[in-house]
Amino acid sequence: MLFDKIIIKKMRELNELKGMLFYRGGEHREDIINEIKYIIGDLEVLLEEQREEFKVRTKEFTLEELSMYDGKNNRPAYVAINGSVYDVTGVQGFMNGQHFGVKSGTDATNDFRRCHDNKREILEALRVVGVLTQ
Repeated sequence: MLFDKIIIKKMRELNELKGMLFYRGGEHREDIINEIKYIIGDLEVLLEEQREEFKVRTKEFTLEELSMYDGKNNRPAYVAINGSVYDVTGVQGFMNGQHFGVKSGTDATNDFRRCHDNKREILEALRVVGVLTQ
């Protein structure tokens, strides 16, 4: 959450500087460009740290490995959507490894798009446990 707020703040600063560059330019141009470069450097550092943390926390799943997380016999229930693997264990409506015909342990990308119109806010409530590899 803090990470998201910092990124949003940095992006707002960038947008403000872009506006200044457009409207002021001239004698302040070099200072504005240097400030933009500085903020981009900050963003690169933040994103690299986040990328490294994500690598440590996530696992790579093949479809075969994912199929073992079907929510049956007290196993966790995972689904892959758009290449990310989400933990849906205990999620309301996902009983016995199924949610309106969508089976856990599968790539549910097409079903999710069809059923939920690809709404990101639904996915944001789920815990990412890995990525799907081909």
